[in-house]
Amino acid sequence: MKKLFEKMKSYSFWVSFSGALIIFLNCLGNIFHFQIQNEVVEDVIMSIAGLLVVLGFVTKETGDESEEDEKQEIDKTNKDEDMKNEEKEEEKSSNESENSTEIEDEKRE
Repeated sequence: MKKLFEKMKSYSFWVSFSGALIIFLNCLGNIFHFQIQNEVVEDVIMSIAGLLVVLGFVTKETGDESEEDEKQEIDKTNKDEDMKNEEKEEEKSSNESENSTEIEDEKRE
């Protein structure tokens, strides 16, 4: 449990957490038929992380990765998730059109 609290003191933890939360909320959205705006969730978590850094609860490591690199990775994750959602929607619509075609064929017979 101590390791978790130590990780929570890292800015990179909050960046990773925001990406994971966005994916989780998108999955729930697919199940319960709602959509979230990924940017809103990301902005809220990044604001909280920034506030924690200012207050001294979280330390922002200065290493090879900059904030822009982290944000670009989150954006890439969001785009990948959006593409998966679009593919699922296209698959659903194609399945529905196939079903309607089958029903029309049965009526003709």
